[in-house]
Amino acid sequence: MVAEETDRRTVAAGSMAYDAGMGIFDRFRKPSGPSLLAGLTARYGLQRKACPEASLMGDWWEGQHEGRLLAFIEAGKRLTLFLGGPAENTEIYLVRATPDDEADLEATRRDIERIAGPEGAALAAAFRLGATPPGALFDIPQLRLPALRDGVPRLSASVIDVQVYETFRGLALNLGAGATPETVAADLAIAHGVLKAVEPQ
Repeated sequence: MVAEETDRRTVAAGSMAYDAGMGIFDRFRKPSGPSLLAGLTARYGLQRKACPEASLMGDWWEGQHEGRLLAFIEAGKRLTLFLGGPAENTEIYLVRATPDDEADLEATRRDIERIAGPEGAALAAAFRLGATPPGALFDIPQLRLPALRDGVPRLSASVIDVQVYETFRGLALNLGAGATPETVAADLAIAHGVLKAVEPQ
């Protein structure tokens, strides 16, 4: 009886340790249920690993895609796609424009079109600048790159915002309602093009 009770306690303790993320095979776990994240981890062969950025909360699922790090993290109802390595600071922050932003849209539309020229009209219509450098006549030269200027407006409607990191070697797409494996695959292709254009050679 004592031996059996000890065995049960040992198994229970092992299960608790595993559920707390301390199991030796924890990195091979897959998300449970028919969720979008579960489908993406299977589609791209991702594994659960330690998150490289302490400020990010949630389970980090990581792999490789076309020679770059690809990762997803889910926090609450929001799923974030990372391509390339994350960094502490964001260099370019573009937020999906909504009717609620109307007070800010006109100014940011003028800023984007001033920087990107008439060709930036589609970008200015779909996104606003979530943050800007100091100065009234600031410049973000990457907005003139066709891959970013023309690519970002083609992102699916599920993309809430786009963050290009200060290293220009990574970006993040926050995904909201309507994201599917197919829209994620299309957005991922655009993200690769953006990074290829902005990253240092």
